[in-house]
Amino acid sequence: MQGSKGSQELALTPEGDQARFVGDTFFVSCSSQDPDLRVQGISWTHNGMLVSTDITQPVHVEMRGDGEAADILFQGVRNGDDGDYTCSGVLGGKRVQDSFALTVHNPVSFEDTPTVQAAVAGADFTLECRVKGEPPPVVTWKHQHVG
Repeated sequence: MQGSKGSQELALTPEGDQARFVGDTFFVSCSSQDPDLRVQGISWTHNGMLVSTDITQPVHVEMRGDGEAADILFQGVRNGDDGDYTCSGVLGGKRVQDSFALTVHNPVSFEDTPTVQAAVAGADFTLECRVKGEPPPVVTWKHQHVG
């Protein structure tokens, strides 16, 4: 989604949409592509809501230099952090913005699934396998005939 909602006069680093696991820490920088132009009134929003500059918050904005760049920091990504993030400001008297989408993944976990399961030879048997994750995992079974 990078660049889809506005001018390419702002640069996001890293570029493009982001996919992260719960608990990850990362940041995205926003600044002018033209080093001779300073962004004024730079800010970040998440799904249209202003992101805080309070550094005690797990997701917050930190200004760099004299306000010409702003980093959005994610300290321990949470499920509710997914969505659209937009950096905006004024360059040369013109309102500009650039965006990225964050997708949050939960690692695959096995729940109430015995590590060791036994079956009687020649009898019907049900293997228990309960997994969860986000996006929902796809379970594939493979059988290897031994003997």
